[in-house]
Amino acid sequence: MIHIVLCCAAAMSTSLLVEKMKREADYQGIRVDIRAVGVHDVHQATDANIILLAPQVKYIKKQLQKAYQIYQLWIFLCVIMEQ
Repeated sequence: MIHIVLCCAAAMSTSLLVEKMKREADYQGIRVDIRAVGVHDVHQATDANIILLAPQVKYIKKQLQKAYQIYQLWIFLCVIMEQ
């Protein structure tokens, strides 16, 4: 199972995206655990395989990369665009 954490300032805006991502993963038959956290809780995401950062918290990317360098973890800056 893939563990994905979406991080924004307070986990409010990313919670909407989490639901869309869960529906799409289910539709495609992908086993995934997706959750949203606020920037102050992202350091507790030690079970994550992927952390997606919202643009407003991009300042924390380098700090997370340094803190999680011992884990096999991908950290990306996420740009959310409506279609």
